[in-house]
Amino acid sequence: MTVREIGEELLRWIFPPKCVACGRLLARGETYLCASCERDYQSAREQVCPACLEPLSACTCPNRYLERNGVRTVAKLYAYRPQETDLSTNRLIYRLKKVKSEAVIDFLAGELAARLTPMLQDGKQYVLVGVPRSRAAIRKYGGDHVLLLVRALSRKTGISYLRAVKRIGHAGQQKKKNYSARILAADTSYTPVTKYDLHGKQVILVDDIVTSGASLVACARAVRKLGARKVMAAVIGSTFRYADLIGRRRFDEERKARRLSRVKNLRFRFHQKTKAKTQ
Repeated sequence: MTVREIGEELLRWIFPPKCVACGRLLARGETYLCASCERDYQSAREQVCPACLEPLSACTCPNRYLERNGVRTVAKLYAYRPQETDLSTNRLIYRLKKVKSEAVIDFLAGELAARLTPMLQDGKQYVLVGVPRSRAAIRKYGGDHVLLLVRALSRKTGISYLRAVKRIGHAGQQKKKNYSARILAADTSYTPVTKYDLHGKQVILVDDIVTSGASLVACARAVRKLGARKVMAAVIGSTFRYADLIGRRRFDEERKARRLSRVKNLRFRFHQKTKAKTQ
């Protein structure tokens, strides 16, 4: 054994690695997740999106509200089910939110980096912007877990990050509000940091969970005020409902129908004008 291998073995014996989801000791060959949690994690990633029929690990579908507000790409890792607290994927979110484990942040940042890298286009200027946490949550948990996640993601992707959006006021926890209340609260909770210039940049908004999309839309509006020309999102967990995604399809169909109707009206007017001229 080399000196490095001996040192790693000694560290493993003194500080045995644990699963970032359940906290069990890892066996040899396991890195972040134990075998049981790894199965749960991969199973959650392979769930099929009802809108695009792709596994969630390849799905970029937004819900209807995000689509209407110009956030048309949402990269996600897996479905988040808040009611099923024993799921390994849920435990990852809990541990991330409580800022208790650097290993959790490193693992999730690595997974997001692997998810984002194939989606990035050559020659484009990207910048990472995290959805900021409220001051009350920072005091309660001892830090901003999304900011830590964005920093780790920046190191792994080489994309710079900016704290271009700040949280203002105190609107309470989003998870305790209904759909319309979330949107109303988010609209007044985020504001751009005017010292930054995002002209020509493509912004990747980063958050832990997307439910209604209210926070992402509010932050998207903030970065557009700074000049961002395109905004996409990257999240750990998604709670999009089936109806939200099917609603997006219907919205696309309605938009297409309206465009066709406008074209028909323009053609009809044109023919009427030409007909009147010939007469």
